[in-house]
Amino acid sequence: SPTGERSCGRSTGKTSKALARQYCQELIAAGKLWTGETVTFRQYAEHFFDDDSQWVLERTLNGKQTFADRSLVLNKQTLDVHLLPYFGKYKFSDIKPSVVKRYRIYESEKGLKNKSINNIIGIFSIIVRSAMADCVINFDPLLSVGYLPTDDSEEINAFTREQVISMFSHEWDDDEVKLFALIGALTGMRISEILAIRKETLFENYIDVMDQRIKYELKPLKTKEARYVPITKKLYELIKD
Repeated sequence: SPTGERSCGRSTGKTSKALARQYCQELIAAGKLWTGETVTFRQYAEHFFDDDSQWVLERTLNGKQTFADRSLVLNKQTLDVHLLPYFGKYKFSDIKPSVVKRYRIYESEKGLKNKSINNIIGIFSIIVRSAMADCVINFDPLLSVGYLPTDDSEEINAFTREQVISMFSHEWDDDEVKLFALIGALTGMRISEILAIRKETLFENYIDVMDQRIKYELKPLKTKEARYVPITKKLYELIKD
């Protein structure tokens, strides 16, 4: 379990069911047999996509992930902005398919498109699979929760003023992720371009976007055309610090 207590089934070493049951009751009374029922989603998932988390380190070890990957930044942002605010106080074991379906309705009523909601649920599923493997939960909350239909031709519009205010008005769990999102919202820069910001490209009233950072390395821009992106003095101060 996340607390170091037992969570998965193991032999008690007893010779009968009665003795095994008595042994388990003694462990429960002593607080040594953990069932996962008290762990909240926030307790399990809050640091799931941090650079030094077990999930990230394991994927890096297997060559599947690097700390600078765009997907990792997006995962952290989705966790902070969408998943933790809604599911954070739930006991993980209380998140059933009906809860997840209500969450999708909640995001839809806020104005998110089906494609965006599907992406959020996809990131949620990564955490769910890990929790099931760790025996934190013994039931799949995504069972019977399929993907919502999407219209690939749907026009993608910019955020409204109200959506931006809502996004940045609540407390974020990771200041670095919030800064990444803020830079992207104010400049339209890609995440790989934001990762490439450094002292020689940052100026008081603009960012010299000349390259992008992919897997630690600076690479040519996707469009291969450098550009100056204007910024406010306040944003400059935030990035510089």
